[in-house]
Amino acid sequence: MTDWRERAGTTAPTAEPSQQYDYEAFSTLTGEFEPAGEDYRVSDRSVMGRRRDRVRSLALTGAAIIAETVFLVWLLQPSHMPVNTGDWKYYLSIAMVGTIGTIEVLRL
Repeated sequence: MTDWRERAGTTAPTAEPSQQYDYEAFSTLTGEFEPAGEDYRVSDRSVMGRRRDRVRSLALTGAAIIAETVFLVWLLQPSHMPVNTGDWKYYLSIAMVGTIGTIEVLRL
């Protein structure tokens, strides 16, 4: 039987699955596998169970909110508004600025 790479006309080398993705580490993020018991209840541990992980997550969330707010304030400054030329490009620019502003407000 021929390999699928040979049938497709390519013999490019591929890494072994164990080199591509660390299945062992990522499959046990929330705890070791336990067979289902009598009551068939799912149990796992919190990924943010440690204080350090919570602080890091909150810091990243806070930084994202600050970055979005700074971008929105920068975008809506009067010097960044398009000059009114009266043609369709002006109205399209206003619509684009409004759309981006709305998206940023919703992301907050």
